[in-house]
Amino acid sequence: MSIAIIVLIAIIHFYIYDHFWFLRLLGMELNNPKINLIFLLTLFYIAAIHQLAVSIKTEHGEKISQTGKQLVVPIFLYFILGIFTVILHEPDFDSIKRYFFYLFTPVMVSLSVFAIFRDNEKIKKTLFVLFLLGIILSAYSTVLHIKMKTDLMGVYHIFNPWVENQDMTLSYLSRLSIPGLGASNLPSMLTSLILAGIYFFKNSGGKVRYFYAVASLFLFYNIIITSTRGAFVSLLSGMIYLFVKGWFKYKRPLFAISVSLLIVFIFYFNTGLLLRLLSTVNQFVPSLGKLDTIRGLLNIAEKTGYHVIDTDGKETRYLYLIDAFQYFKNNPLLGSGYTFFTASQEAAFGGGGGHNTFFVLLVQGGLVVLVPLVFFIFSIYHNCSDILRKKLYKDALSKDLGIVLIAILLSYTVDQMFTPGFFHNYWLWFGFAAAWARNCEMEYRAQSRLS
Repeated sequence: MSIAIIVLIAIIHFYIYDHFWFLRLLGMELNNPKINLIFLLTLFYIAAIHQLAVSIKTEHGEKISQTGKQLVVPIFLYFILGIFTVILHEPDFDSIKRYFFYLFTPVMVSLSVFAIFRDNEKIKKTLFVLFLLGIILSAYSTVLHIKMKTDLMGVYHIFNPWVENQDMTLSYLSRLSIPGLGASNLPSMLTSLILAGIYFFKNSGGKVRYFYAVASLFLFYNIIITSTRGAFVSLLSGMIYLFVKGWFKYKRPLFAISVSLLIVFIFYFNTGLLLRLLSTVNQFVPSLGKLDTIRGLLNIAEKTGYHVIDTDGKETRYLYLIDAFQYFKNNPLLGSGYTFFTASQEAAFGGGGGHNTFFVLLVQGGLVVLVPLVFFIFSIYHNCSDILRKKLYKDALSKDLGIVLIAILLSYTVDQMFTPGFFHNYWLWFGFAAAWARNCEMEYRAQSRLS
């Protein structure tokens, strides 16, 4: 059962059901939105059976932890109020069904992980498997990028038909990673694994530590070559948390210098991300573009297709959010509706691009949906922080696991401010963080009874 669960987690985390080669292997049509439900529901059913088996234990059964109780109220409110707003706004059953799954399957994944992983060692093993699979998929992505540099348009057929209706500039094509995934999907998947790699590096010895260091840099390289701003910023937020926790105080300055030089080297040969970041900052701070050096870099960004400004000196995503704010002001409590808001944005912006999950959900479902959801995520962070503050963990390895899971939780919370909707791989890690806090609490209770 453990192997089956890890396989399911890996399929969901890496969106295997969206990869073109996987769908072709099954003889299914590409971009089939229903195939993911097979794996999501399987994980949910396993979790339900697992939870039932735990609940019917009497004499030696586990009582629900305090951390579990704190998650029940916000997620129950989110579920009930979410159903209410969907039924209120949606015009037909198909739309109700569509947005029902859109709102609840990510949380369902998170709660499934919370129910299943009752041992922190199993969480650690799953992290390790995901880390190795991340290396394999990154190697595949790297090979494709090497081919792109020699014959970009010749590799185009590999990604068809995913990009047939997308922006066909060479810079966009060069950002793609795995056929079936967008330019930003794989980098977002790798963010958590880089932070996990740092955890393994910190808690291993000998030459194995160098493997984790090099592998983590390789994953970082795969974020840079896709020029994905959201993944980079979210990774940076997780790294800052680890820095605050004192994880980067190493006694080997030569090694630290070597890693720093490698990061500079990666950026030097893949400037797309820096150009996109600079172009984004410039629209909020126009005076920056008046500097000769910055102006020259912005010109390079425009010539190479990395200039992200689209209309009247502003990025479409920025204009999308400004327009969406008007909808929020009209219906702050219950929202403007899911189908209605999406259709209006497609009409105005040709598909939109708000790329802020929380804000889009706020406009679609209103405060009654967003507030319980945010409180649910905050409760996970609060529970984990409490465990660390009260030192309710059994050893240093368990403590470090919690720290890196909080870093990933913060990282993915930031990343959802750059994404157009819910991604299930984020919610796997929310579940891991919640499960770690619950496990530590239960272990502490058991030790207290023995004492």
